[in-house]
Amino acid sequence: MLQLIPFHLGRTEQRKESFEAAKEHAYRSGELEGSADDPYGTLLPDDYPEATKSIAERRAMLTGYRLPGLLQDLFPQIVP
Repeated sequence: MLQLIPFHLGRTEQRKESFEAAKEHAYRSGELEGSADDPYGTLLPDDYPEATKSIAERRAMLTGYRLPGLLQDLFPQIVP
């Protein structure tokens, strides 16, 4: 199924989108637990790299598409 990519979100919406993606995918909806007193933390599950690679690639791609708009907003006198 073709999924539309929201290119023109505001910075607040982009932060929310990133936070939700991290919660769901990187932290597996709260199933991964960290450690406050173990300097090495807990080991990630064996399938973690494969399971999170596509979402990381998508987030990087969205950043590349959205960066020109952000730069234009921040520096309108420099970026036409």
